[in-house]
Amino acid sequence: LPTEAEAAACLADTSSDKRARKVDELLERPAYAAWWATRFCDWTGNNAQENQPNGPDRRNTASVLWYEWMRARVGENTPYDELVERIVLSKSREAGESYEDYCARMSGYLVKGRQGDFAEQSTMPYYWSRRNFRTTEERALGFAYSFLGVRIQCAQCHKHPFDQWTKDDFDRFENFFTRVRYQQFRQLADSDEASDMMESLDLNPRLRGNQLDQQLIRLASRGKVVPFGETVVLPPPKPMSDEAIARLRARATNPQRQARLEQFLSGRTATVLGGTEQALDELEDPREVLMAWMRDPENPYFSRAIVNRVWASYFNVGIVEPPDDLSLANPPSNEPLLDYLAREFREQGYDLKWLHREMC
Repeated sequence: LPTEAEAAACLADTSSDKRARKVDELLERPAYAAWWATRFCDWTGNNAQENQPNGPDRRNTASVLWYEWMRARVGENTPYDELVERIVLSKSREAGESYEDYCARMSGYLVKGRQGDFAEQSTMPYYWSRRNFRTTEERALGFAYSFLGVRIQCAQCHKHPFDQWTKDDFDRFENFFTRVRYQQFRQLADSDEASDMMESLDLNPRLRGNQLDQQLIRLASRGKVVPFGETVVLPPPKPMSDEAIARLRARATNPQRQARLEQFLSGRTATVLGGTEQALDELEDPREVLMAWMRDPENPYFSRAIVNRVWASYFNVGIVEPPDDLSLANPPSNEPLLDYLAREFREQGYDLKWLHREMC
């Protein structure tokens, strides 16, 4: 918001373009990036108390780094689809980075006086490492909320009478998230690199949980390289021929085995909401399909969800209200307005500052 003096000066200004000039001026201020980074952190689940990984980047540390990364993206006006891509397709390590180099970089962010800047990292892996984001069901629900403005909780168990999604739709959408993993550093202790790193720190072997986390934080602040957990995507399963699948079905001689086999086979494919089936064993990273689907001009949620949320932030009520419930049972109050803003937002290259100017 402008200051009281600025508001008075603007009201006294008689030029015809005063409003446009003031909007442009305010969009260039640090407060713009600070405020909207906070909103994006809210929508993507940045929670300092409950949703952060275990280890030296626990709680407030990860939350602050996440916010700084988001503020840098908003400040440089990263196109919204690119900002989301850098969250959705994120991994902890940069391209070609070894585990030791990754831990050295991450440890540097905890050094007093700070070595390096997490905001320069290309992606945001903390989105996938939250404590309430470990199961495939949690990821499917959170993803639909963050980027589609859709509530699909009911479809976990049944088809809601006023919505279009069935349990089968949910299960097939959920399969996109089965290979995304957050591996805590304690789970990596058996690897040679992590084991050697822990031994070199000469830690008390009886330290566990928060006490161990705090000790690692103290060591990192003194310039030591400490182990970190990481977000990874597991490799695809080996393809199965039709003959191999037929042999497995022939061996499934009772209903229990048949049900388990069909569940196993269904997990090798995934379907975007309202889309077509995709074989997961052909994909290096299944999340790439989700990102391409969201960018599709025919996607009914992606651009509408963020447009509706920004509108609600300015006017205290969404064109679809509540703003995170885009569904057949909850139509927009002004569909031509929402269609116009969503379409033009895409055609403007997902330019967030364009969206703010257009609304203001």
